[in-house]
Amino acid sequence: MNKQTLMVKEQYNDQIVSVNRARSQYVDDAYFKSQMKENKDNESYKNYPIKMMALRTNWLLTDSGKMLLQAMLRSENLELFNCMTTEVITEFFYKHYKKKILKQQLPVYLLQIMIYFMSVGLRKGSVERIVSDWLNLAACIYTVGLIFMNLKYVGVVVLQTVWVYFDIIYVLANGCVSMSRIYDEINGDHNHAEGIIEEGLLVEKMTVRIIQAFLSIIIFGKLIYFMQLID
Repeated sequence: MNKQTLMVKEQYNDQIVSVNRARSQYVDDAYFKSQMKENKDNESYKNYPIKMMALRTNWLLTDSGKMLLQAMLRSENLELFNCMTTEVITEFFYKHYKKKILKQQLPVYLLQIMIYFMSVGLRKGSVERIVSDWLNLAACIYTVGLIFMNLKYVGVVVLQTVWVYFDIIYVLANGCVSMSRIYDEINGDHNHAEGIIEEGLLVEKMTVRIIQAFLSIIIFGKLIYFMQLID
């Protein structure tokens, strides 16, 4: 189909009107209506002139394709990204990857927030707090798994992003506090101040509260990461 214009609400960016997947290079009006969100009957929509491009991208998900993407990611040659083909492929994968992150990781992140503040606000010694402390520890282990998964599939380049350090601080701070509280509950010692056991020394309750306050800032700071992915 030789299409010259596309009538949509707004274009994707300055260079691309719309980008989406298709099972075949042969598309019809139904495809543009369902996938590209074209609406010729809506007067508020704008009619953009387009030059259609059909690119095969499934090979990029093979081992050879992943090696190419990783090489481009590590490269300091920005000219690689000035090519229209590269820009279309990048935007296509970014569009679908961010949807996957929002679908899979955002609910887990919101659950982590709920568990963390439940554990902070619950009464010491209650069953609910003990359960929330263990769930907090499980959330730390889950976050560690995500960090190592990114290191495995993306490489050490992920360490160049600020958000991975939010995760690392979350694991260290929340892990220490959770293990301290679990240790406290297991030993049944309710007479001394709540704290973290480190090299035989007891860090007093005030220090734990400071760590928890700092951890709250880190947890809510990570929300900016997800807000950037929401259009």
